[in-house]
Amino acid sequence: MMKKLLHFLVLAVQILLGGLFLFSAYFKFANGPEVQEGFRKISEVFLVGPWFQYFTAVWELLVGVFILFPKTWHLGSIMGLIVMLGATVVNLSAAGMVSALFFTVVLSFVFLGVGLYRAGGWSNFFNLKKTLF
Repeated sequence: MMKKLLHFLVLAVQILLGGLFLFSAYFKFANGPEVQEGFRKISEVFLVGPWFQYFTAVWELLVGVFILFPKTWHLGSIMGLIVMLGATVVNLSAAGMVSALFFTVVLSFVFLGVGLYRAGGWSNFFNLKKTLF
């Protein structure tokens, strides 16, 4: 009973993560003023151009899709962990973006937890052959 509840909880978290990342990718592609301001701050610190906004949007779109499908949810969790660790570094470095730091750290741990659960532990976490092929 407890194993089924945990499985259902992880599945619900995956659906929420997928929706969140698809929503986030949409707003980066829509190029609203808040997004432009955030990426302007990032560009000042890391000297990246506007391409970084679209790279991030594509990465988040892939995470949002991959985390939803059984064949690719392991890859999606690893990609999500990578993007959230990168967001944590950016939030620590870019001026005025510390407010989102807690959110990025928590999501990093959520992606790690989903990935570990789906992979069956640390020994299989980075073994994409097992899950993708």
